[in-house]
This record gives sequence, C-alpha cells and structure tokens, in this order.
Amino acid sequence: MQNKSNVVVIMVDEMRYDLLGCLNQKIKTPNLDTLAQDGTLFQEAYCASPLCVPSRVSMFTAQQVRKNGAAYNGEQYQISEHNQQGFLETLKQQNYICGMIGKNDTFTTQYMRSMFDVVEEYTHWGRCDVKASETEKNIFAYRNHEYRPGFCFPHNRWEMLGEGLINRPEPFDKKECTTYKIAEYGSKFIIDHRDTPFFLLCSFPDPHWPITVCEPYFSMYNQNDMELEYEDTSFENKPFEHFIQAHVNGYDKYSAEEKKRILSIYYGMISYIDDSIGMLIQTLKQNDLYDNTLIVFTSDHGDFGGRYGLVGKTKAFYEPLIRIPLIMKLPGCQSVVSTNAMVSNIDILPTIFDYLNLPIASSVDGSSFLDAFFDSSYIHRQTVFAEVGIPVDPMPAYSASDFPKLKAEGEAQYGAFWFIDFTGKGKAVMIKNQRYKYCRYFDRAEELYDLYHDPGEQHNLANTEDYFSIKDQMKNMLIDYLSTN
Repeated sequence: MQNKSNVVVIMVDEMRYDLLGCLNQKIKTPNLDTLAQDGTLFQEAYCASPLCVPSRVSMFTAQQVRKNGAAYNGEQYQISEHNQQGFLETLKQQNYICGMIGKNDTFTTQYMRSMFDVVEEYTHWGRCDVKASETEKNIFAYRNHEYRPGFCFPHNRWEMLGEGLINRPEPFDKKECTTYKIAEYGSKFIIDHRDTPFFLLCSFPDPHWPITVCEPYFSMYNQNDMELEYEDTSFENKPFEHFIQAHVNGYDKYSAEEKKRILSIYYGMISYIDDSIGMLIQTLKQNDLYDNTLIVFTSDHGDFGGRYGLVGKTKAFYEPLIRIPLIMKLPGCQSVVSTNAMVSNIDILPTIFDYLNLPIASSVDGSSFLDAFFDSSYIHRQTVFAEVGIPVDPMPAYSASDFPKLKAEGEAQYGAFWFIDFTGKGKAVMIKNQRYKYCRYFDRAEELYDLYHDPGEQHNLANTEDYFSIKDQMKNMLIDYLSTN
C-alpha cells in the first residue's frame, strides 16, 4: 500500500559533518538538534563525490558517478531526461506537487522546469533573474562586482568574492539575504500545498564560499574559540593536488588568527541556516504537517572546516570532505536516535521510496537503509566508495618546489583559478571500511590511512612496507568493486 506522506529534503552546500550542536558544543544549531532528537542522526554518512554536481546527481539518481556520468561541475553533467532514474517522475505520477527552492546544481534547466511545479532558484551569489527584488539585485552585485583589496580573487577576469577572509558583515538585513529568502519561499510552498502530498527540495547555497554573512551571525562566534586541527600538516607525502589547495587563494599567507576568523564566519553561516530551517519546521507544525512529513537534512559534501588550517574543499577524500551530516525523521514514529550504520548519499532516495512503498529502478546502485531507524545494531554497508575528477589524463606530476613558478605563470595566464586543471583532471577513487581508507589517483599516487590510529589522516601509509598487505587487500576490494558495479 502506497504511503502519501509529504517529503522535505533540506540540503546545504559544503558543510562539515560534525558541525551540529548535538555533536559539537562550539556551534549553535538548536533546530537541527531538535530534528535529530525527533528522528535519527546518521554519524557515518558519506557522499559519492566531494564535489557539488557529482554528489547531488549521485544522490538524485541513486547511482555512482561512474554510472551516471556526472564527473564534474557544469550543466552538461546534470540530470536530464536522458540520465535520470525516474524518482521525480514517479512522485508526479503519484500526484505529488514538487517544489525546488534554492540552489540547483542537480538538474538541467529544462528538466527542472518540467519536473518541478514551483521553482525559486538562487546561487551562491544570490538571485539575478527577473523575479529578483531590488535588494536581491544589490546582494548579487555585492558578491560579484565590488572590488575590495584582499577580498576578491587576484588577477581574475571573473569578478566575485572568493574563499578568503571577508572581515566585515554583509551590509543587509537577515530577512533580505538568500538563506532567509529560501526558507521563506519554502514555507510559502508548504502553506500553498498543505492539502495535497508534496515533495520539497529546499537547497541552501551556504555555507559554501564566499565566506560572508550578515549580522547577528557575523559576530556570533569568537575567533579565539575556533580550533585549527592539524594546522602544521605537511602535504609533501600526499598527492600534489592537495599541496596546491593548501597554498592557493592566500591560505598559506594567512595568520592563525585570520584563519580562525574565517572559520568563525563559517560557523555563523551554519547558525543562520539553522534559524531558517527552524522557520520551515515551524511552518510544518503550524499547519499540522510535521507528523506526516518525512524530513531529510544533509549536505552535498563536506568542508575542511579548519582541518589542516583550511576552509573549502579539493580533489581529496579526507573525512571532513566526504563525510556528511545526515538527519532523517520518519513521519509519526519513534526511531533510533543515533546510528553508526555506514551509509552513502546514493542510499537516501531508495530509503525514501522504500518508506513510501514506491518502486525503485533496478539500475540504481543505492539501497534502502530503512531498517536502521528501528535497529541500533543494523549494519548497512561494510564499505563506501567515492570518486572525483574528469576521466582524462591528469596534469603532469610536479613537486612542492615547482609550485611558486607554476603559480606565477598560471595566475598571469589564467587568473586565480589557474589550478583547477590540477584538481579537476584525472580520475581519483576511494574505498573505505570501518578502519582503513585507500585512495587511488590513477597514474599518479596512492594513499592509505589507518583511521583507528590516525583519525587526522596525517600519515600516508601507502609506501610503508609494514602496511603493504593491507594496501593490497584494500586495492583488491576496490578492483572488485569497480569490476562489478
């Protein structure tokens, strides 16, 4: 028998997995903490790729990147009528009203317009379409066209605020900014369609860079309370792509105090999102819909979040990048409050459809973890797999000593994004079990980490003789996975 519960998927962009108040006392997320108490917190959730479009497409197709073809960012990699798995079509066949509010980066424009009955789209830089208010146009201009020394990418033809320190609040009221507006539109969608089953994707572009937020969130956290984990990490025993990320956009020049300031603003962005999510939840409760709504909160991928002194992401599989926050609340039932069942974001849609008693295509890679809500000992996956990078020849191998010359020449010719080919070209894959993580950068490098003894992934054991047998085991697991999936 089909279940006509409403579904609300709340997605954020680039949020570290443990930046929830219920896991970290340094951050304030009371609404998400309450949602976790009402539902289930998945503490071992992973994304299929540490990059926006590949991860989002993988989630909404329930397929790994290698099958869905979403290798990189850009509309050519997004879901269209040619590479979808019918999840939205099935919902529409069941007379669900579908809404997409916020950041897309998942569906081609044509497909999005055909599948969603209501669309209110925002980007990381705000809203610039014909629906934009004057204030929204000003916000977009602020994030795109206002040159301020040290705030924008240097030598760049693309005018926008970057990943670095923006040491003043956004000069707009919190009710005018993107995060609030997305929740406001989401609430309106809920009210307008409270009498019919609905599916709402409410997608916040933050806390992805630019790291900037309005008051009171800009001043909410003291930089002295921030922690830079493993700040003195050397990247010389790691793939060159990782060294590049640690030394571009000025991060190698920032003081520890400046890095902590960036992190404190990042925390403020998350608390702003939490307040806005509170608005959505309150709207559901006020309209007697909360107990009949399946709610998902997650991120497309993670963020260094202070690990190695960095904020942002790169072509890597470190825990803060591939591990994601995941809270799910089933309608009107008591479930396990927290679970260590290891799941992937390709499993989320199959789980939703399993609960709704709707058919799931046989071609998906994901599988339902519905049992995890009722059995605290449930084991879903023994291993998780992730991948990133365009499947073309990678850039030539360089060493740290080559970096100054590469940077100078690259910025002169291509601007601040000169390094993108290094972090984008060439496929990299990862397989992880409860203890070990093995990463393979094809034709380039290997990484092996013992997460029990080295949770900070400081020591690459791939070339350590005592671990050769473990590396071979993990490599064989990866080969088996790639040959059978």
